[in-house]
Amino acid sequence: MTSSIREFWRGLDDSVHPDDAPYFKADRHSFNLEFPPPAFIGDIDNAPVVILMLNGGYDRTLTPAEFARPDDRAEYLAWIKGERKAFPQNLSAYYTQHPEFSLVRDGSAVIVNAVAYRSEGITREPQNQKLAKLPFSSFAPKVASTGGRACRKSRRQARRCTPLRPLEFQSRRIW
Repeated sequence: MTSSIREFWRGLDDSVHPDDAPYFKADRHSFNLEFPPPAFIGDIDNAPVVILMLNGGYDRTLTPAEFARPDDRAEYLAWIKGERKAFPQNLSAYYTQHPEFSLVRDGSAVIVNAVAYRSEGITREPQNQKLAKLPFSSFAPKVASTGGRACRKSRRQARRCTPLRPLEFQSRRIW
Protein backbone atom coordinates (compact mmCIF):
# COMPACT_ATOMS: atom_id res chain seq x y z
CA MET A 1 0.00 0.00 0.00
CA THR A 2 1.27 3.45 -0.89
CA SER A 3 1.28 6.02 1.90
CA SER A 4 -0.34 9.44 1.57
CA ILE A 5 3.11 10.97 1.99
CA ARG A 6 4.49 9.00 -0.97
CA GLU A 7 1.43 9.90 -3.05
CA PHE A 8 1.96 13.59 -2.31
CA TRP A 9 5.66 13.54 -3.19
CA ARG A 10 5.07 11.63 -6.43
CA GLY A 11 3.92 15.01 -7.73
CA LEU A 12 7.38 16.53 -7.20
CA ASP A 13 8.78 17.87 -10.47
CA ASP A 14 12.19 19.10 -9.35
CA SER A 15 12.91 20.85 -6.08
CA VAL A 16 9.47 22.25 -5.16
CA HIS A 17 6.19 20.37 -5.08
CA PRO A 18 3.63 22.09 -7.36
CA ASP A 19 1.15 22.41 -4.44
CA ASP A 20 3.77 24.27 -2.39
CA ALA A 21 5.08 26.51 -5.18
CA PRO A 22 2.43 29.28 -4.82
CA TYR A 23 3.31 29.72 -1.14
CA PHE A 24 6.99 30.07 -1.87
CA LYS A 25 6.25 32.64 -4.57
CA ALA A 26 3.84 34.63 -2.38
CA ASP A 27 5.87 34.83 0.85
CA ARG A 28 9.44 35.63 1.81
CA HIS A 29 11.40 32.64 3.05
CA SER A 30 14.97 31.45 3.37
CA PHE A 31 14.55 27.85 2.23
CA ASN A 32 17.13 26.66 -0.25
CA LEU A 33 15.09 25.39 -3.18
CA GLU A 34 18.01 24.47 -5.46
CA PHE A 35 17.91 20.79 -4.49
CA PRO A 36 15.11 18.22 -4.11
CA PRO A 37 13.63 18.18 -0.60
CA PRO A 38 14.43 15.31 1.79
CA ALA A 39 10.80 14.77 2.79
CA PHE A 40 11.59 11.28 4.09
CA ILE A 41 14.46 8.84 4.10
CA GLY A 42 13.58 5.15 3.96
CA ASP A 43 10.56 2.99 3.26
CA ILE A 44 7.74 5.44 3.94
CA ASP A 45 5.14 2.91 2.82
CA ASN A 46 6.06 0.04 5.15
CA ALA A 47 8.42 1.03 7.98
CA PRO A 48 6.75 0.45 11.38
CA VAL A 49 8.87 3.06 13.21
CA VAL A 50 9.00 6.79 12.41
CA ILE A 51 11.97 8.94 13.34
CA LEU A 52 10.48 12.43 13.18
CA MET A 53 13.01 15.18 12.57
CA LEU A 54 12.57 18.91 12.04
CA ASN A 55 14.05 19.25 8.55
CA GLY A 56 16.83 17.93 6.38
CA GLY A 57 18.90 21.03 6.63
CA TYR A 58 21.13 22.68 4.12
CA ASP A 59 24.92 22.83 4.18
CA ARG A 60 26.77 24.90 1.59
CA THR A 61 29.34 22.13 1.11
CA LEU A 62 27.53 18.85 1.87
CA THR A 63 24.25 19.46 0.03
CA PRO A 64 25.83 20.22 -3.37
CA ALA A 65 28.01 17.10 -2.94
CA GLU A 66 24.83 15.04 -2.59
CA PHE A 67 23.96 16.10 -6.15
CA ALA A 68 27.46 16.26 -7.69
CA ARG A 69 26.94 13.78 -10.54
CA PRO A 70 24.66 14.71 -13.45
CA ASP A 71 22.36 11.74 -12.66
CA ASP A 72 22.07 12.42 -8.90
CA ARG A 73 18.99 14.64 -9.14
CA ALA A 74 17.06 12.21 -11.36
CA GLU A 75 18.11 9.29 -9.13
CA TYR A 76 16.93 11.10 -6.00
CA LEU A 77 13.59 12.11 -7.56
CA ALA A 78 12.96 8.54 -8.76
CA TRP A 79 13.70 7.30 -5.23
CA ILE A 80 11.41 9.78 -3.43
CA LYS A 81 8.60 8.94 -5.87
CA GLY A 82 9.04 5.19 -5.25
CA GLU A 83 10.26 4.44 -8.77
CA ARG A 84 13.63 3.29 -7.40
CA LYS A 85 14.14 1.01 -4.37
CA ALA A 86 17.86 1.48 -3.72
CA PHE A 87 18.98 4.52 -1.75
CA PRO A 88 20.51 7.29 -3.87
CA GLN A 89 24.23 6.71 -4.40
CA ASN A 90 25.17 10.07 -2.85
CA LEU A 91 22.63 10.21 -0.03
CA SER A 92 23.83 12.77 2.51
CA ALA A 93 26.04 11.67 5.39
CA TYR A 94 23.60 13.62 7.55
CA TYR A 95 21.35 10.58 7.14
CA THR A 96 23.78 7.73 6.49
CA GLN A 97 25.70 8.58 9.68
CA HIS A 98 22.54 9.04 11.76
CA PRO A 99 22.70 6.71 14.81
CA GLU A 100 19.52 4.94 13.69
CA PHE A 101 20.33 4.65 9.98
CA SER A 102 20.83 0.88 10.21
CA LEU A 103 17.12 0.66 11.11
CA VAL A 104 16.27 2.85 8.12
CA ARG A 105 18.46 0.80 5.78
CA ASP A 106 16.83 -2.51 6.81
CA GLY A 107 13.28 -1.07 6.54
CA SER A 108 12.52 -1.10 10.28
CA ALA A 109 12.31 2.70 10.46
CA VAL A 110 11.86 5.75 8.26
CA ILE A 111 13.10 9.28 8.88
CA VAL A 112 10.39 11.85 8.20
CA ASN A 113 11.24 15.54 8.09
CA ALA A 114 8.32 17.58 9.42
CA VAL A 115 9.54 20.36 7.14
CA ALA A 116 10.56 18.80 3.85
CA TYR A 117 12.46 21.74 2.42
CA ARG A 118 16.11 22.55 3.08
CA SER A 119 17.11 25.32 5.43
CA GLU A 120 20.43 26.24 7.11
CA GLY A 121 18.93 27.02 10.49
CA ILE A 122 15.16 26.78 10.47
CA THR A 123 14.75 27.55 14.17
CA ARG A 124 16.64 30.83 13.66
CA GLU A 125 14.68 31.86 10.55
CA PRO A 126 11.58 33.86 11.51
CA GLN A 127 10.46 34.17 7.89
CA ASN A 128 9.92 30.40 7.86
CA GLN A 129 7.55 30.34 10.83
CA LYS A 130 4.47 30.30 8.58
CA LEU A 131 4.95 26.65 7.68
CA ALA A 132 1.54 25.45 8.81
CA LYS A 133 -0.14 26.75 5.67
CA LEU A 134 2.10 24.85 3.25
CA PRO A 135 0.47 21.68 1.91
CA PHE A 136 3.48 19.51 2.83
CA SER A 137 3.27 20.48 6.52
CA SER A 138 0.10 18.47 7.07
CA PHE A 139 1.61 15.25 5.70
CA ALA A 140 4.63 14.46 7.89
CA PRO A 141 2.77 13.77 11.15
CA LYS A 142 0.14 11.64 9.38
CA VAL A 143 2.61 8.81 8.96
CA ALA A 144 2.06 8.02 12.61
CA SER A 145 -1.71 8.11 12.59
CA THR A 146 -1.92 4.32 12.45
CA GLY A 147 0.06 3.76 15.64
CA GLY A 148 3.57 4.77 14.57
CA ARG A 149 6.30 5.58 17.01
CA ALA A 150 8.82 8.41 17.09
CA CYS A 151 12.44 7.98 18.08
CA ARG A 152 14.24 10.91 19.63
CA LYS A 153 17.67 11.81 18.40
CA SER A 154 19.81 12.66 21.37
CA ARG A 155 22.94 11.32 22.97
CA ARG A 156 21.22 10.53 26.25
CA GLN A 157 18.13 9.01 24.66
CA ALA A 158 19.49 7.13 21.65
CA ARG A 159 16.94 4.60 20.41
CA ARG A 160 14.31 5.84 22.84
CA CYS A 161 10.99 5.56 21.05
CA THR A 162 7.67 6.90 22.23
CA PRO A 163 4.18 6.77 20.71
CA LEU A 164 3.47 9.82 18.59
CA ARG A 165 0.77 12.22 19.65
CA PRO A 166 -0.92 14.82 17.47
CA LEU A 167 1.46 17.68 16.77
CA GLU A 168 0.36 21.13 17.82
CA PHE A 169 1.57 23.80 15.42
CA GLN A 170 0.64 27.45 15.78
CA SER A 171 -2.22 26.47 18.11
CA ARG A 172 -3.95 24.23 15.62
CA ARG A 173 -3.97 20.50 15.28
CA ILE A 174 -2.60 19.33 11.93
CA TRP A 175 -3.61 15.68 12.08
